Amino acid sequence: MRTRAILLVFSCLIMAVNFEETPSRPMFNWYRWMRERKETKRTSNESSLSQLRNFGIKVRFEKIGSPPIEAETKDVCYSEECIESANRIWDSMDLSVDPCSDFFQFACGGYMKKNPVTSKLPDHQKFQMDSTLINVYKKLHVILEDDSKHPFLRRARRNYSRCVGKDEPSKCLRDLLANKNFEWFLGVAYARDYPQTDKINKTKIMLETVKTEVKTLVENSMWMDRESIENSVEKVDDVRTVIGYDPVTLTDHRKPRVNGLKAFMKPLRNNPFYVTHYNAMCLPVASMNSPVLNLGLDALEYGAMGTIIGHEFAHCIHYYDHGKGGLWNTIWSDGTISRFNFMKDCFVNQYAEEFRNFFTGRRDEVGKIDGRKTVAENIADLVGLQAAYRAFKRLNVTNRMLMGLITDYCPEQLFFLGMANARCTSESVGFTEDFILDWSHVHSPWRFRVNVPLKNFKAFAEAWNCPSGSEMNPIKNGSRCTLY
Repeated sequence: MRTRAILLVFSCLIMAVNFEETPSRPMFNWYRWMRERKETKRTSNESSLSQLRNFGIKVRFEKIGSPPIEAETKDVCYSEECIESANRIWDSMDLSVDPCSDFFQFACGGYMKKNPVTSKLPDHQKFQMDSTLINVYKKLHVILEDDSKHPFLRRARRNYSRCVGKDEPSKCLRDLLANKNFEWFLGVAYARDYPQTDKINKTKIMLETVKTEVKTLVENSMWMDRESIENSVEKVDDVRTVIGYDPVTLTDHRKPRVNGLKAFMKPLRNNPFYVTHYNAMCLPVASMNSPVLNLGLDALEYGAMGTIIGHEFAHCIHYYDHGKGGLWNTIWSDGTISRFNFMKDCFVNQYAEEFRNFFTGRRDEVGKIDGRKTVAENIADLVGLQAAYRAFKRLNVTNRMLMGLITDYCPEQLFFLGMANARCTSESVGFTEDFILDWSHVHSPWRFRVNVPLKNFKAFAEAWNCPSGSEMNPIKNGSRCTLY
């Protein structure tokens, strides 16, 4: 075990110095070792339990197991957030899978086993990211049951009270949220009762850090001319951001009547987004929960939320037909546009090939697959990953470990686990195939949004010691695409 710990630390030290080259993979079959180790990490010792009780933390040791003796010499995070993250990540993983063969399956196979799906119906699919709303919904129930404040919720409370006598409270809440007016008023009440300024401030810092690295990627571009680079950097600096909620909602509960940016910013929306014609990015407060934020470690948070922020900034760059303020204005030269389109074709072909390989029982429909409809989102996934990873590396974080994962993963590996865990899904094969074929979907299914950007990112292969030519570290021409 000590030998394993030394090997991993040595690997992480090498990676911290240079992540442009991928070292040869050690002969030690560590993912098999980890699988066997997980099977033995089911009981806790009294010293660890006593230590956690001193922190006032309740933890289910049957999930994360006992820290080995090495824990005494490591900087271990014992916060409630870290323990929750360790439990969730550990439960989601499938250690029978080689991370260099299929990282999504490695990081999310346990989640899929615990949430099996056979139906093709969209509502039956399971998404880890949906859990960001669990705590939000709990608090909304409290708001609806307390009639001592927020008089603008009078009608919503009346409808909720009538419904609860007939149906489950969760269904009654969903029915209220389906009404746009009630959704808005509940969002205002949520922002006022739970302002969450700490999370918002943390997100603001992360956004600025990632933003700096996005600009650095552009400035170091080898295919953009100087004018196109300068215009893109200016546009990134011009991005308007609404983080958490519009401060006006704290004093004015009325819903905006105009179709301006404020109309887009609903506090209860759980997905960050970029608005092209305003050159604006919105990060709603409802999205600032685990498994995206509040995870205990910077490595996990930059892997989850940081990559999302980077993704939205990437849209700002690549929508080159809009300039500052979101106005129609082509900010790239014809030569830069031509080179971008040429490089974009690599992503089109790469994802189309990945999709075709996924299809097994519907081979007659493979000809309908086209990588063009998702290419903008696929490129943004990679650029967001690159920017977030660079931002994370600039932090010079200490080698803090998660409880239960103490000797297993260094911060760089936790970054990629955080990225994948936030995107864990359990989907039926039929649903995924339908999703790929449906031209109304501009995003790729989540397993591709995890695996393919990681294949295209050399730093991932180094973090996990993936040998050249492995599935997650391809060397064949055309098997790896990049822009920056």
